[in-house]
Amino acid sequence: MGKNRLVIFGASALLICAGIILFISFGRSPAALRSATLHLLIPAGMHEDAWRKTAAQYHDRISHITLMIEAVDPRVYESTLLDRLAAGTGPDLFLLKNTWIKAHGTKVMPMPAALSSSLPVKEFNRLFVDIASQDLITKQEELLGIPLSIDTLALFYNKDFFNAAGIAVVPTTWESIIASIPKLTRISENREIERSTIATGSGKNTHHALEIMSVLLMQNGVNILNENGGVALEQGADHALSFYTSFADRSSSRYTWDERFGDSLDAFADGKSAMAFGFLEDVADLRARNPHLNLGVAPFPQPETHDNAVTFGNYFFPVVAKQSPYTPEAWDFLLFLASREGAEMWNEAAGTAPARRDLIQTGAETQEKDIFFTQTLIARNWAIPHEATVRTLFNEAADAIITHQSTAEHARERLRQRLGALIP
Repeated sequence: MGKNRLVIFGASALLICAGIILFISFGRSPAALRSATLHLLIPAGMHEDAWRKTAAQYHDRISHITLMIEAVDPRVYESTLLDRLAAGTGPDLFLLKNTWIKAHGTKVMPMPAALSSSLPVKEFNRLFVDIASQDLITKQEELLGIPLSIDTLALFYNKDFFNAAGIAVVPTTWESIIASIPKLTRISENREIERSTIATGSGKNTHHALEIMSVLLMQNGVNILNENGGVALEQGADHALSFYTSFADRSSSRYTWDERFGDSLDAFADGKSAMAFGFLEDVADLRARNPHLNLGVAPFPQPETHDNAVTFGNYFFPVVAKQSPYTPEAWDFLLFLASREGAEMWNEAAGTAPARRDLIQTGAETQEKDIFFTQTLIARNWAIPHEATVRTLFNEAADAIITHQSTAEHARERLRQRLGALIP
């Protein structure tokens, strides 16, 4: 009798667990979902195979819902999306960049209250990395969308240059990067830099300058925005801006980069710089540009005295359009993507660093990619009001300091005022 009870209780427990997993994986029972063809708009080249694979898998489970995926030229993706939404011909689902939330968050339909028990906020916080919770959960505790992967800013270095210079340990701090400058920088007879130690410090020709400066501000404890969403950018920003631009300032002892090199990632790929900053999405492009590049990846450098490491996190995430007539059906697909099965399938097909903590814990297939996996845990960003405009403002601030048209203090104050004009 005792064994029979044990079997019954064990079977019941398994059924309950299976039910919970199904409930989390899908917002409603298949019978409660209407037949629909959901239109998903994505930037072309952004993991299209992964989207098609997961859409097909979802259709196998919920056969009366089909995903139609449309890929748009990434250069006009944002404008195309906004035009269609304004005309009332927008998609049911689309990809939103986390740095676009402040500008376009009102166009998104959060998870309906009727589905909130499928993925409660507390469960979301447990499953996903901190940056996702900070970005995607509103003050009203509504969920805007589902994070699948997080890309983070890392340090790229040329292994051959480091070996030739006798540098056995890759720099992990800003202090060790500065110490490597005399060993890695090459100066011509005309006192011009022939090879840069690190391709950073300027605005217009440093790839990801906005993200690099943002991390430096965070490392210096500077709040770019205050709690109410207004611009803060306190005086501590002066030091961060001065430090950043010192690598491209001819009057600085750290001078190792200037506008003659062109784009920073191009210079790194061409062997004109020993180090540069980039995201995981940049790695394939660098290797395609120079198949012989002996590329190494290291975590984004931190100050020696800094206890809490930080880097910048970028990602696109799927959302449901507010104007979609198929809100429950579209959100059911998103909840499938939130499940371990859906998220694992998507990330394996995309080759990206997952946003789910349990998938991060399993580790990556290479040491290089594992750096991007673990960095998702320390990724941060800020609510950029209009990314293209803000990128220009940060670039102009840096270049004004480098050319001595402005002090760091004046550049910071002007940047603060110009950012303030972008925020309602």
